[in-house]
Amino acid sequence: MNWTKPTATALLMTAVVSASLYSGAPASAASTTAPAAKSSSTSTSSSSSKSTTTAAPSGTKTSNSSTNSTTASTKSAKADQTNSAKADKSSISKASSAAKDDKKASSKAASTSKSNDNTKSAAAAAGATTVTGSTYAAWTGVSKLNHETVIPLIVEAQKRYTYTTSGGASGAAAGTFTLSGQTYRYLSQDIGTRSKLLSYLMETYTKQASETFIQKNFVQNNGKMAQLQADGGSLLEFDRATAKMISMTDTSRVYRLTVPYVDNAQPVERVMVKFALVDGQWKINTAPHVLF
Repeated sequence: MNWTKPTATALLMTAVVSASLYSGAPASAASTTAPAAKSSSTSTSSSSSKSTTTAAPSGTKTSNSSTNSTTASTKSAKADQTNSAKADKSSISKASSAAKDDKKASSKAASTSKSNDNTKSAAAAAGATTVTGSTYAAWTGVSKLNHETVIPLIVEAQKRYTYTTSGGASGAAAGTFTLSGQTYRYLSQDIGTRSKLLSYLMETYTKQASETFIQKNFVQNNGKMAQLQADGGSLLEFDRATAKMISMTDTSRVYRLTVPYVDNAQPVERVMVKFALVDGQWKINTAPHVLF
């Protein structure tokens, strides 16, 4: 068979192609492709790493900002708690002070009330009673005299002393007159005569003590009792006094009173008081102006 040149060339090319198909991709082709893949992988990794590296500062900055915000919030909360605690402490202190003040006021009021109740109880125990009169409460006396019942009797006697030395009923306007260059005022009608005045005093004092007091402090003019137009008073609080018996017989007693001043402004006074039993009732046998 005669082969022509073109035919030979075609056969040679066919052989080369067959050999390539049988042995796989040529080494030059694999070599060329691999570096490309490696380059792509390296580029991707580098890009990813760079991206990650770049993002890190941003995340760190955000975290620091969040931490600073949290710290500021915590400080603010603590400051609020401290201020609130101070305010609560101040309120509690004021409330406590107010409570102490209230407690002191309540204690003082209770003490005064108790003192008055004790005086009334002692008077009742002694058999003393009061009855509303036309101008001043009547006093029926004390039948049992001791260190407790002495004080109600003294307090009642002081009221009668003050009432008479003040001219009797307030606002009575009984009138005045002049005698020996001095102004006198008449007593109110309920004690305006000698017999009325004496009777009124003798409910707490003996007749002797009452007579001595009238003789010393009053005058009689036109059948009416009068006194110098002047007022006075005592700073001693006999309702807070205490009594101690010094001597006694069946019909007489002597007590020593310890009497404080108003608001304890001065040292206490000690006063000796005589008592006498008259018709079953104990009377003060010391003249009012001497006692008070």
